[in-house]
Amino acid sequence: MTFFTHDCFHFTIKGHEELAKGLWNNMFQPEGGKMIVSSFSNPISLICPPMEHPYIFTRPIAAKSGQSELQCEAPSQAAIFLLLSLLVGLGFM
Repeated sequence: MTFFTHDCFHFTIKGHEELAKGLWNNMFQPEGGKMIVSSFSNPISLICPPMEHPYIFTRPIAAKSGQSELQCEAPSQAAIFLLLSLLVGLGFM
């Protein structure tokens, strides 16, 4: 409960910190190799981008040109929750 404020809806500073670290790590992990956080009991450790690939990973299809329409999979519930959490935390909702 230390991740949420007294209204059990908004994140505390601690909650925002853990979400931000998870998002940072997620951007530097390839698709299919993403770390899954099953518990927030232990703080998330930040990872550094590897020297072999110092850039943010994108889907391979996004790098191809000449395609008329990009096809994406439906977003997972975790991705939707993370997006909504970030929007709420930033005050957009």
